[in-house]
Amino acid sequence: MNDNPIRLLIVDDSPTIRLQLKNILSKNSNILVVGEVEDPRQLENQIKLLRPDVITLDINMPHLSGIDVLKLIIPQYKIPTIVVSALNMEEGSLVLEALELGAVDFFHKPNFANLESEGKNLIDKIFQVKSAKILSRKFKSIQNTDSGFQIDDNYLIAIGSSTGGTEALKHILQQLPSQIPPIVVVQHIPEIFSKALADRLNSICPFEVIEAKNGDIIEKNKVYIAPGNMQMKLIQNKYSLQIKIEQSPTVNGHRPSVDVLFGSIAELNLNKTIGIILTGMGNDGAKGLKKLKESGAKTIAQNEETCVVFGMPKEAIKLNAVDYVEPIENIANKIYNLAKTNNSI
Repeated sequence: MNDNPIRLLIVDDSPTIRLQLKNILSKNSNILVVGEVEDPRQLENQIKLLRPDVITLDINMPHLSGIDVLKLIIPQYKIPTIVVSALNMEEGSLVLEALELGAVDFFHKPNFANLESEGKNLIDKIFQVKSAKILSRKFKSIQNTDSGFQIDDNYLIAIGSSTGGTEALKHILQQLPSQIPPIVVVQHIPEIFSKALADRLNSICPFEVIEAKNGDIIEKNKVYIAPGNMQMKLIQNKYSLQIKIEQSPTVNGHRPSVDVLFGSIAELNLNKTIGIILTGMGNDGAKGLKKLKESGAKTIAQNEETCVVFGMPKEAIKLNAVDYVEPIENIANKIYNLAKTNNSI
């Protein structure tokens, strides 16, 4: 056993899930399960007693839901929390709400058929989120009235994000005006959840946000979210840009992969492109952003202070793939400054 293992607290009303999680985590000597909480009403006492570094939290429990728990514990204790959820549309919406409230990441309930690979995924997440920032502050927004805020719709904007990315995306998109260039997004997210994310963003943005489909023609005033468990590329047909969705192999352990999207756009050698890499663990997107920059794109990375996990932007900066490093609250403004039309004021 490591002298300073990560202290993990499991919060779940299901004895089966708690046992599965313990079995997964017992294989790693750097993680110590310090306790289990069946009744979420006892959680605060257990936090004070056991001092966990990380919490896994079931999203659906009796007495108090995972959402109710987050509202209570995040403001006071700011313990990095991974939400554990079933893979369905209803819980997908709850997971997105949990991320809005300060949960750092999510993990779908273990499946016996894939226990080994899912276990490795959970362990990786625990190591990463231990040092994650709990961003409870509300970022200032720039003025985004349509008058005087006009973006050249001949641009293409490509965004890649992972841990913490759903909130970062929301912040950027909400600051943009209703008239925008087409935006394509890869967010590391499971199938079903990607549709929930697109629907949630569509309900709060002044333009259309959809889960991308194979064959979609790229149009202005529209945001395309890559579907979970699929790779998304852009291709050029005779008259326009088109989305290609395929279940090709994972890249950097991800499907969808930011590198796949960015690399496909770089190959098109477009005149007006902006590539943006946001908060996330690992290095997916760094090489693709470098290719975009080399093809003439302007590139932006989210800064360390406002990232939940400063992994993907850090790796892109290391590769000299980034033109501008910006706090999340200024990225929409940077997009405007880079792509404003000549008659903008």
